[in-house]
Amino acid sequence: MVYEDRGAAGRILAEWLLYLRGHDSVVVGVANAGVVVAREIAAALDAPLDVLVVRKLAVPGAEELTMGAVGEGAVIAANHDVMRECRITPRALAKAAHQEHYPVTRQLAMLHRAVPRVELTGRVVVLVDDGILTGVTIRVAIGVLRARGAGRVILAVPVAPAAVLRELEGSVDQVICLKAMRLVRNLDAWYREFPAVGATEVAATLRAHADALPHRPHSPAGA
Repeated sequence: MVYEDRGAAGRILAEWLLYLRGHDSVVVGVANAGVVVAREIAAALDAPLDVLVVRKLAVPGAEELTMGAVGEGAVIAANHDVMRECRITPRALAKAAHQEHYPVTRQLAMLHRAVPRVELTGRVVVLVDDGILTGVTIRVAIGVLRARGAGRVILAVPVAPAAVLRELEGSVDQVICLKAMRLVRNLDAWYREFPAVGATEVAATLRAHADALPHRPHSPAGA
């Protein structure tokens, strides 16, 4: 069975997360496509929606191979298997991450002009993407959430390789995956409709959700 689209996948995931409704949680989507899935979960939970920007780092001359990823705050994750096979040095990875960090910062600034970033300190955070292949992007996203003070982190994705999920279990408090598969080569194979998602659409999604959200004062952890 495949999903009709990212929104449909988000609505199914939301059913597994309804226990968080009323618990001051935050839903964070990985830009760009993960925000489409995350919006459905945030709507079901009446929760704020925030965004993370992560840039994949391609192997020079082999753009289809990902040697790592970088996110805000210069959080980096390496794909050690690809680095070893392609003889990529840690210095080369760090250089590529430095080059991609500015685009991360610039996109985040643009998105947060649409809506302010959400305070995560001490809160339950649901981290959402439209699927996982190698796990390098999600490892960066988890690192960013921890650096921003997230309390409990729940990873929620429609599809991912089971082996990668096992590797990620120690980095989060809970994993929810609708389809844990032996192998996931392409995410588009799991959706009937899989359109590209641009930054403008992400900004509009964030703004529309913020406008529709019941405005409640946030109670800091321990208050």
